[in-house]
Amino acid sequence: MTGRRSPAAGNLILALVSSVVFVALLEVGARTWDRIRNGTPFFLPEPAKSLYRPHPYLPIALRPGSDYRDNDTSGHINALGLRGPERTIEKPPGTLRVICVGGSTTFGAGILGDENTYPARLEEHLARALPDRRVEVWNAGVPGYTTAEDVIYLGLRLIDFHPDLIVLYEGYNDFKPNRYPGFVSDYSHWRDREVVPRRGLLDHLRFYVKMGSLAARLTSRGGEGGDTAAQVIDPRSGDKLRRFDTVGEEGLAAFRRNLETMIAISRKAGAEVALATYAHPCTGENLSAHPDLFTYLPAYLPNLTFKGALDAFDRYNEAIRRVAEKEGALLADAARVIPADTSLFVDHVHYNAKGADLFAGVVAAAILPVMKSGAPR
Repeated sequence: MTGRRSPAAGNLILALVSSVVFVALLEVGARTWDRIRNGTPFFLPEPAKSLYRPHPYLPIALRPGSDYRDNDTSGHINALGLRGPERTIEKPPGTLRVICVGGSTTFGAGILGDENTYPARLEEHLARALPDRRVEVWNAGVPGYTTAEDVIYLGLRLIDFHPDLIVLYEGYNDFKPNRYPGFVSDYSHWRDREVVPRRGLLDHLRFYVKMGSLAARLTSRGGEGGDTAAQVIDPRSGDKLRRFDTVGEEGLAAFRRNLETMIAISRKAGAEVALATYAHPCTGENLSAHPDLFTYLPAYLPNLTFKGALDAFDRYNEAIRRVAEKEGALLADAARVIPADTSLFVDHVHYNAKGADLFAGVVAAAILPVMKSGAPR
């Protein structure tokens, strides 16, 4: 008879509807959990719209006047395109202005609230030490920037804000192009010109993302910082990327050159310069005890093994020290002061609020002698 649905078709429809309802309940549960645990909104905006904008000279730039929120980061991008409170380009009389330059470690990825980032904490440290002076510390960190981008950003933009002192917290993002195939000193062999990609369809499902994170953590257990048998694939070519235990000299030379260029630009604008080394929790003991901190290390550093990441931290930090000594710049040697304590980090490189405050204290100690003796321009 026509018009009558077969039992098999009815069962299939029931199974499909049940599956959709089940996935929907899981998704609602995941979003509710995030909302209760850390206040994450039920619906997260696209980073490409809420945090970034295209730029003619740089891969991306922060979107002025926007508010950003994901699971572990929230903040405001002011009208000048910097994370933190609104500022004026004109410097108030008697103000000491410090601008912090770097990538996501300066921006404060993994930190909820602008007041908990290291530049904001640095402003507090300096204000307490200099009660008779007005101090402004600007957060000019942009996630993903290497020294190549910051040479442009500093030279064409940041020096126009009349800084008295520039803090360069550089290094980690420069690890990435170091061993990428076909090294070129301007990093054009590695850097894409595309804007931040939108989330994939499945990546909009909070439950799917959580299951992926869990799977990554489970597969990293017992491995060497994510050095599993699976190789990292180049998203552009589709080829497997070779992973190295050491960084290359060409990349280190380009990094040193870029630091020296930024020091020269800053000084030409009349600003003092401080360089900071990278503290991190990357030790064999921490890898075994807290594998979750190292889950995404292969994605962040696809051409380096865990041993290669250690070599990169050591050699880039030493390059920072040598450039500071050669150029007579101030040095905040956080790598020798801050312990490899996992309670200070949200992953293998980014500080949490506690770590950011500790790092800010190290930077403050390095720059205060000059700030106490020098008058603002």
